[in-house]
Amino acid sequence: LVKEEEDDAIKVHILLTMADQFMDKEGEERHLAKILEQILEVQPDSIDAARSLVPVYRTLGKWDNLVETMELVLAGDPDLEDEARLALLLDKAQVQEDRLRQLDEAFFTYVQAYQVDWRDSEVHRELERLAEASGNWDSYVSVLEQTLELIEDEDYKVQYLIRIAE
Repeated sequence: LVKEEEDDAIKVHILLTMADQFMDKEGEERHLAKILEQILEVQPDSIDAARSLVPVYRTLGKWDNLVETMELVLAGDPDLEDEARLALLLDKAQVQEDRLRQLDEAFFTYVQAYQVDWRDSEVHRELERLAEASGNWDSYVSVLEQTLELIEDEDYKVQYLIRIAE
């Protein structure tokens, strides 16, 4: 039925109806993933389909697909609130580091998280830890130097300069 349909909007509507039948049903993650992937084939910018795939790929342990889908959500949703963007970036970095053993990628994802909220001490600690683990000290220092321009409080600026010097 879906393959025979030529109108993309109707295809997506049919696929969304099918996906609704599998949503929240344990053991049906593979079927749901295939349906949502078909939606993305027809409509590559479907943020709703991408968002729905995130927990499905996590359940299925499809880590590469999970990271790729997280990137789609991050890039394709300009209205994503900073708090949600930060949470998704931190989640992505954790998958890159723990599941895929991609330390460089995880480090640069933490750089993105740091750019969202450079005041978050947890993000800063993780960024520093991964700079050491991945050998990205130059990039780490560069991020700190860029942050200096954003800091208005002189005492806080001094702390950052000390951190850069270390």
